[in-house]
Amino acid sequence: ERHRTIILEDLFALMLKLPTSRRTMRTYPIRASVMEYEARRQSSPKPASTHQGQNHIQVITTLILSLIQGSVVMPYESPDPTANCENSSLLPRLNSGLKGCQSVCDFFTSQMIQRCSRKGEEGGASEFRPVLSNLVDDLLAVQLLPEYPAAEMLLLSLCRRLSHDLLRSSSASVNKNTTSTSAETTYLSTAMDTMGKICSSIVGHLVMCRENPLRLPSATDPTDINTDADPSNDRKEVNGCLCGRTGLVDTFMLDCDRCHAWFHGSCVGVTKDSLPDVWICDECTLQVMVLEQTQAFVERCSNHQKRRVKGTEEDSQKQKRHKKAKQKKDIAQANDVAGDQTEASDNVPEVDDTHIFRQLLLNYMTHLTETTKSQNIKFAREFHMAKWIQEFDNSRCVGPHDDAIRKESNFDAGLMCVHFLEQWKPAGGVSSSNDASVEKSTIKSSPQYLSEEGNSKLLLTLVATKSDLAAAFPRMLGVLVSLMGDDLVSLRKLAVKAIAQVINVDRTLMLHPSVRKAVSRRFRDEAISVREAAVSLVGSYVLQDPLVANAFHSSLLCRLTDSGVSVRKRAVKIFRDILLSNPNYGGRTA
Repeated sequence: ERHRTIILEDLFALMLKLPTSRRTMRTYPIRASVMEYEARRQSSPKPASTHQGQNHIQVITTLILSLIQGSVVMPYESPDPTANCENSSLLPRLNSGLKGCQSVCDFFTSQMIQRCSRKGEEGGASEFRPVLSNLVDDLLAVQLLPEYPAAEMLLLSLCRRLSHDLLRSSSASVNKNTTSTSAETTYLSTAMDTMGKICSSIVGHLVMCRENPLRLPSATDPTDINTDADPSNDRKEVNGCLCGRTGLVDTFMLDCDRCHAWFHGSCVGVTKDSLPDVWICDECTLQVMVLEQTQAFVERCSNHQKRRVKGTEEDSQKQKRHKKAKQKKDIAQANDVAGDQTEASDNVPEVDDTHIFRQLLLNYMTHLTETTKSQNIKFAREFHMAKWIQEFDNSRCVGPHDDAIRKESNFDAGLMCVHFLEQWKPAGGVSSSNDASVEKSTIKSSPQYLSEEGNSKLLLTLVATKSDLAAAFPRMLGVLVSLMGDDLVSLRKLAVKAIAQVINVDRTLMLHPSVRKAVSRRFRDEAISVREAAVSLVGSYVLQDPLVANAFHSSLLCRLTDSGVSVRKRAVKIFRDILLSNPNYGGRTA
């Protein structure tokens, strides 16, 4: 850890020597994310949540993420006996394997923000702020790539520190603590712009996941394979490729040996030289994984339940030997316990979508680890697993007050910890099933991971539904909304611009009660620049969504008599555009 700190401190001096030209700044190649796949399929410009230089990032960004991910260790049993919960017979409480990663991440964030927040030209603050902005762009570019799971941790750490600094610089904080001094305006601008970038990226992920959800298909028999499928002898063959091109085109294509749909080799990442004997598409792979993981999980639950029943029976036999006088009572107790355990074994925890998605991602990372022999990929794989284990371990002993429900929940969480701990070393194979029929299945010889596009969508679903960054979005949005009402004019204006970045990705947020009230209040702001920014924010979406025009009609109407000329001109232009696009606008006679 001490050596990592020294390396990180040396990096800050190197950051000031990095090339600043856009052509030479980002030279490290990365794979395409789901954002680019979606843009390519729709033949449209890249979404607003993507950033310049998507195919390349800075080498310094890769180095920082490698230092964070390289600090991961295998979770181990906590030496503190008080850390164990009541139902710890399956697995004791574990120490997080991400403590070292979080320590490196927090240290880097602290040092970077400290250098950016210095006043004036002291310590090169004006030079570090563009470095921070470029770093955030790179982190957002790789957030949906499974090779860089530490990007989310670093983004969350930056958001927490920037939110703290923004709130500390607000007028309410300054009034409470007279010794505190407000931060420099340029730093506040950088911090607010960074918060807007990160929040808009989160919203972009949520919108894309909402519009194109990744759902698990129903599990079917995995032995239905047709190796003789050909488009020339079967009229039912269709093009199932997600690129959007209809029909069977004159290019290299693959037939799914299960559903018999055809896919372009370039779209699924398969060439003629690497053509497998059996190839299964993403949807069929999901079906196979549902069946296989359900069987594996049920078997693992049954084995652990049998161990618990066996342990209970052994304890009862010891009691009978020492207490012969109460033999009948002990036998009755043992039968009751065995009956309860048998009944519990029937209630095997269900395998949900998240478990299947995580197992598919783990299978893909295991494949990359074994084929590339890269230490960075190995650390990324272990980072994913340590994060999931930490999530399940933290959920143990935290649940309903009912003892029975809490114990069942603890058992499920402990079982999931065991599930991923058993796969920590990739030498064990990508599958965790011990079922003989599954192992002998023909599908077993096919890849049990999705294509690059499928893995990108899979990671998008996990990031949008299970990531700490997505969970923290309401709190970050609340910080921006609260700063819109601050006494400092500079903070209010910056907050309106940051909110505009977020709404630019999802305009339905304009109808959110807290956002709508905060924007409406800025219409009556004492500063003309803030009122103009608020009116411009609403004017950008009234034509796209009639509900927005109806919600802010009265507020815009009052701005026609505003004291600021720029505000009046903007309000007149908005109503002109509304009436030209919709002559029957309901508010024209209001």
